[in-house]
Amino acid sequence: MNKLLKKLSIACNLMRDLYYYLIPGSLKTVYFAHFQSLLQFGIIFCSSPTNLYKALTEQKRKIRVMLGLRQRTSCGKKFKKLRTVTVPRLYSLETVMFVVKNPDKYQTNVSNHSRDMRQITDCSHNQ
Repeated sequence: MNKLLKKLSIACNLMRDLYYYLIPGSLKTVYFAHFQSLLQFGIIFCSSPTNLYKALTEQKRKIRVMLGLRQRTSCGKKFKKLRTVTVPRLYSLETVMFVVKNPDKYQTNVSNHSRDMRQITDCSHNQ
């Protein structure tokens, strides 16, 4: 994750340099191309709570740079305005997508039960 965080920091510096030359829509494109794509690629495999917090901090810095905000300005509503996903939500989404795409790597509850359970695989009773 340290390499990933370093790349995210470099992307922030790039955005800061481009702020004076690009319109906000183009900055948003740079954000998705350089920051969001890096996060989506490495967030599942290189994450810990500390590193996720650092990535969220970097993400907030980029949002502030994109919108020309001061360093201590709150970013909560700015994510909605820019239609971007926060790091914790992106982590949840990517984790769920990984599990859905790789079901063979996980055991289901059906395979864990040693007793014969009635209607264990029949979901029709819930409909």
